[in-house]
Amino acid sequence: MTIFPGSYVSLYGSQLTSGATMAGDPGAPSTRLAGTRVLVNGRAVPITYASPGQLNVLAPADLQAPVQVVVETPRSAPLAIDVFVQPPPPM
Repeated sequence: MTIFPGSYVSLYGSQLTSGATMAGDPGAPSTRLAGTRVLVNGRAVPITYASPGQLNVLAPADLQAPVQVVVETPRSAPLAIDVFVQPPPPM
C-alpha cells in the first residue's frame, strides 16, 4: 500500500466498524466513526466514511516515512500495517 501526504486513503477489510455505515461531515470530519479510529504514526486522522468493509481517511499533509497505520475497531484487536509514502504528484 502506498499513500500520498494530504490524500484520501481507502482501507478495506472486514468488521472495520460496529456495523453501521456512516459518512462523516466533509467540512469537519471526525477521528472516530461507528466506533472505529485510525491512527497514522500514532496520530488520529479524520474519517470521512466508515462501513464494515471500508474506511476512507485523510492522510496528514506533513506525512513522512516510515509510516504505520493502525485501525482500532470495537470488534477486534488493533491492526497495524506499514505503508509506503510517495511525495505528492506534480501539479
